[in-house]
Amino acid sequence: MPVGIRQTINEKPGMSAGVTAGVIVLALVFILWESFGHHGAARPPAQRTFYSDDDGQTWFPDASNKVTPFTDANSKEAVQAFIFKCGDGQPFCGYLLRATDEGRKEAAGQPHGVGSVILLHSEVKKPGGKTWVKFDPRNTVPFTSITQSFPNCPVGSKPDPVLPPP
Repeated sequence: MPVGIRQTINEKPGMSAGVTAGVIVLALVFILWESFGHHGAARPPAQRTFYSDDDGQTWFPDASNKVTPFTDANSKEAVQAFIFKCGDGQPFCGYLLRATDEGRKEAAGQPHGVGSVILLHSEVKKPGGKTWVKFDPRNTVPFTSITQSFPNCPVGSKPDPVLPPP
């Protein structure tokens, strides 16, 4: 790293943290934008997303435009479930996501832009966890520690996302 950049980072830690948080926010917006689907001309939007009504023990596919939590066919509260698997192993729920009350209100008026609204007003937790962690653009570490930490896969590989059937 050139000395000028390192010196700037050391002299202005607040600015460095802000730039880092901004990059993380943009990356999360992109990830959730892709997972919720969008209406661009380049490719069709994702039609289905996984949801869970039992804290990630099981999951089911449903329309990707739902704002969570919602009441499912079993009369239970369902949230979005992000499913992964290691190689040919069994799929597992990596984390759960739901909108905050504010996010649900904002998303209600935006049928095609749900992904970015939900990201800014979302909470995540690990299956079995007791506490939902709200997204905070000023401190993304607690949120990203949940969305980016998974059990180690064999031979040091990373888990792959599992997409629901069309």
